[in-house]
Formats: sequence, C-alpha cells, structure tokens
Amino acid sequence: MAATHDRSVAEGSKPREAHTRRSRLRRLQDRLADFEQSAAGRYWSQLSTADFMNSSFAFAALAVLSAFPFLAVSSSVLGGDIRKAIVARMGLNAQATHDVDALIATGTVRVAAFTLYISFEVWLFDKVRPFGGLGLIFLLTFVLAVVFWWWSSYMLLHRQVPLRQLFPAGVATGACITGDRPSV
Repeated sequence: MAATHDRSVAEGSKPREAHTRRSRLRRLQDRLADFEQSAAGRYWSQLSTADFMNSSFAFAALAVLSAFPFLAVSSSVLGGDIRKAIVARMGLNAQATHDVDALIATGTVRVAAFTLYISFEVWLFDKVRPFGGLGLIFLLTFVLAVVFWWWSSYMLLHRQVPLRQLFPAGVATGACITGDRPSV
C-alpha cells in the first residue's frame, strides 16, 4: 500500500515539475519580450545590427597592439629611450637590462621608417585611386602593411630573429589592419 502511495505521489509530481518548467520558461520569454520593447532593448538591437561587439573587440585589440609601438615612437620623438623607461619601470637587473637593450633597436630609424611608410602610402593611393578603385587600394594596403609590419618587427627585434620566422606575424598584422580599415 505504501508503494502504491509513493508511486501515485511521484506520478503526481511529474506534471507539476513539467508545469513549473514551462511557467519558468514562459516567464523568461515574457521578460525577454519586455526587454526587447524597452528603450535599452531597442538600443541593444541597433548596436547588434551595427556589429558593435565585434567592432569593439577589434578596436580594443588594435589599441593593445598599437600601444607599445606608439609609446616607443613617442619616446624617441621626444628624445627619450623606451629601453631605459622599460628597465626603470620594471626594475630589471643587469642581465635583463642587457637583454632589453639587445632586443629593441634605437628609435630614430623607426620614426623615419614610419613617416616614410605613411607618406608613401598616401602618395601611392592618390595615384592609384583613379585606375583601380577601392579593390586595388585594398590590395595595396594589405601588401604594404605586410611588408611594413614584417620589416618593423625585424628591426624592433634588432635583427635577432630571422625574417623568414617573422613573415607570419607580418601577414597576420597586415590582414588585421587591412580588414579593420573602413572603405577608402
């Protein structure tokens, strides 16, 4: 008799559990619908349409990738030495200081190379735009970015790493920078 009673209680609780799950799901769906109709929901929908999250992550990644080169170039333009700043900030010992000095080249060459690269790119795009349009500019941007970042990493590493090993980094950086640019 007790087994029959336990079974009937268990069978009676199964529909209640299913009903509770359905009601929870229904409440969540109602809350989602209410959110979508609110001002915040409409705003989020517009941001999602504009691919806001992916663009934000791409921008953040580019900012992080550009931070160190920007600081290095800024330091050299102002007459400082980024190597000394790194050593002082991190409190490195003599061996680590020597390694940093060997790893990072001086800044004058970097500033000149970057200025030359930007000037050449602007000049070239003005000459090419009437003939090839945006497709050719996109291709040239990719090729120039690969060459520039490939060579820059080689120079920044003070020619300690062979160019052949740095080529994938140049291609990856060139692809990210080219793909992140708006239409010219």
